[in-house]
Amino acid sequence: MGFWIVWLILGACFAVLYSVLLFPRILMRAYGATVPVRDRLIGRASDDNRAILVYEPALSARRYLKSYRIWREPDGMFFQADLGTRVALLRYEILVYNASNEIIEVIGVKETFNNELMTHVTALPRGADYVSVRLICVDDTPFPRERRPFNGKFAAWLCVLGGSLAATVDLLVWLGVTFTLRCLDGFTSVYSLPFWDWFVLLGSTTIVVVLLTVAVAVVRFFFVRRRGSSYGS
Repeated sequence: MGFWIVWLILGACFAVLYSVLLFPRILMRAYGATVPVRDRLIGRASDDNRAILVYEPALSARRYLKSYRIWREPDGMFFQADLGTRVALLRYEILVYNASNEIIEVIGVKETFNNELMTHVTALPRGADYVSVRLICVDDTPFPRERRPFNGKFAAWLCVLGGSLAATVDLLVWLGVTFTLRCLDGFTSVYSLPFWDWFVLLGSTTIVVVLLTVAVAVVRFFFVRRRGSSYGS
C-alpha cells in the first residue's frame, strides 16, 4: 500500500509542477499573438550614465500617455511614462518583451494622480528588453482595447495549450482511476481496465478539455473586455 500512496503523490506532484512551469509560458505566447504592438521609438538620451530610450504608445492612447521611457541600471530595468493630460485615475498594462520578442510578463498598474503629469517608476523583470503599454481604464471609463484578428500563431499556441491541459488531466485521471482500482483489490493488482476502456476514458477527457480550452480562450481573448479589478495599487 505504501508504494501506491507514494506513487500517487509523486504523480500528482509531477502534474502540478508541469502545470506551474509550462502553462504560464504558453498563455503568454497565446496572449502575445492577440496584441498588436504600435509603440515606436522616438528618441534616445543619457542621464547620470544611463541610456534612456523614449517611446510613443499607440496613437489612440497618446491623449493620456504622451510618451514613456525605459532605462537600465545596475539593479535592473525601469519604466516611467509622461501623461498627455491631467487625469485622476489610470489603469494600464505594461507588456514586457524579451530580446526574442516574446512576452515574459504582463504588469498591471493602477495609479491615482493629484495634478501630476508623470507615473511612478515601475521596475521591470529580469530578461526585459523592451515594453509596450496598453491603457485599460481612464477615470473609471474603460478604454477601447485593440486586438489582432484570429490568426495562425494564436491558433497554434491555443492547440499547444489545449494539448498540454489535456495531457495533465489525463495523467490525473489515470492516477486516480488506477489508485482507486488498487484500493478496491486490496493493492493486489488484480483489477484492471481493458485497453479499449482506457482509450475511451482518456480520449473523452482529451476531447472535452481541448474543446473547453478553445471555447474559453476565444471568448476570453476576443469577446470579453478585461476589467481592472485585479490590478494592484
